[in-house]
Order: sequence, then structure tokens, then C-alpha cells
Amino acid sequence: MPKSPTVSLLPVPSGASPPDALICVIRDFYPKSLTVTWSVNGKHLTGSPNTWQSEKQASGLYSASSTVNVDRTIWDRNEEYTCEVLHQQKTIEQKTSRVQSTEKPCLEVTLNPPKARELFENNQAVLDCVITGERRAAVEGASVTWTPSGTGTSSKESQITQHGHLFRKTSTLTLAQGSQFTKQKPKVPEALITPIKQDSEFVTLVCVVTGFSPWDVFVMWTVDDGSYKEGITSEPVERDNGIFSVTSLFKVSTAEWNSQSKVTCNVKHISMPNGAAPITKSVSRATGNSIECD
Repeated sequence: MPKSPTVSLLPVPSGASPPDALICVIRDFYPKSLTVTWSVNGKHLTGSPNTWQSEKQASGLYSASSTVNVDRTIWDRNEEYTCEVLHQQKTIEQKTSRVQSTEKPCLEVTLNPPKARELFENNQAVLDCVITGERRAAVEGASVTWTPSGTGTSSKESQITQHGHLFRKTSTLTLAQGSQFTKQKPKVPEALITPIKQDSEFVTLVCVVTGFSPWDVFVMWTVDDGSYKEGITSEPVERDNGIFSVTSLFKVSTAEWNSQSKVTCNVKHISMPNGAAPITKSVSRATGNSIECD
């Protein structure tokens, strides 16, 4: 029975703006054959797109991804990138562009997620809620309420500091093992890993983590049986109905890749039981685009 794919268009994190590339993630389709086309403002791109397709998953469905390099000039002009997927004579499109915002809120509130290494190794998470604004009185009068459940939580608030014309204070919450948030029924993430770029020195891989809620997800990388390493992981992007996606970028040396080292994307979600092993997806030069799961 044919099944149409779910298509998401995400930035590949680079630590800079604009992103170096965009990735079009195509999930859960059957049969295997499809065509991916990229365009900018309706004009087809040729040459740079790189499409990668996985083997059949345990469900019997397929997943694929396609990446395209971002042209800074085009991005700065706020022109629209489109990923067009043709499957079983049905076309599905996803579009994105640089969105310019001319208005700033009175207060800007940023929730910084815990460092992945601390969560993986210490079973403890420290979250910072940072409040920033141009008026000291507004920042000073803002209050932060945390709503965790369970035990072993504590919070504290910093003094107000000034950075240029901006004032800032931070509320910090420490979540020990056994604590959790119960905002809604959680959805555990799925992951897709693929190499997207190779040169004489490095191979660049991207891990796309999709379909999870709430947004608290942490990604670490390992090479063979080595220690956890951090990649460059994007901020969570909200899709329909409160479902989130992130992408994580990681580089290994070309020598390691050519020696058949196994590179693994390890994912932990806030809803997973304490002590649970991370969700893993692995790839190597030997296995090509096959995926191994724990």
C-alpha cells in the first residue's frame, strides 16, 4: 500500500548565520522511489543538492534526506528556498527563508537547555531562564516560576547585570535525577544520520532528530567506543501540533572515516526514564547508508 512521505525542511547548524546548508528530511514513505528538487524563488537549483536514501526500516517504510548549500547573498535577500518531493505522482513542498523581524519585545526570555554532557554523565540538568530588556525596572519586576514534578529540585535567581544598553538577570533551576516536567504526554524522538560532506581532512555528518515533544532533547556523538563528544546542535524547531525537530552536525577526520570507524548519534529525551540508554543511530563508511539501532 503506497504511503506519502512526511517532509520537513531544517537548517544544518553551523554556529553562524546564515546556515551553511539546508536539509530536507523525508520520512515514512512507500514505495522507495521518489524525486527531490530544490529551487530558489521558483528557479531550479542544479549541481549542489545531495540526496541520500536509507535502507528500508523495520516498519517497512523508507526515509531519505537531501541537502543543499546556502548562498549567503540569496539568504540575505530573504529569497525563498523550496524542497519539492515527488512521490507516486504527488508533490509535497516545504519552504523556508530568512525571516526579518523589525520589532523587539519589551522583555526577551530565553530558556537555555542543560549541557548534554552533564545530562549524559551526571544524570543532572541545570536550566537557565535568562530575562533581558532595555528597562531595568521591567527586568527587575519580572518573576520566573518553574513547575517541575518529582524531588531533588532547587532554583536561584541572579543579580541584575548590565550589558551595554541591556539589563539581564537569570533564574537557574537544578534538576536532580528523578525530576521531570509533566507539561503534556511526551513523544519520544526518532533520528536519521547521514554523511553530507567530505574533503581531504574531514567528513561532516548530520543527525536529524524529529517527532519529539516536549522540546527538551540532548544530542551527543561517539566514535567507535570513545567518550561522548558534542557537535553543533541547532535550537529546537517547532512543527505542527507542538512536535519538535533538531539537527546536529559533527565532523570526523577523513582518516577515521576511511578506517571504517563507526560514528554514532546518541539522543536522550527528557521523557526517557532515568538511567535509560540513549536512542542511537550509527553509520560508517563500510555500512554506507545503513542504520544500526540499539
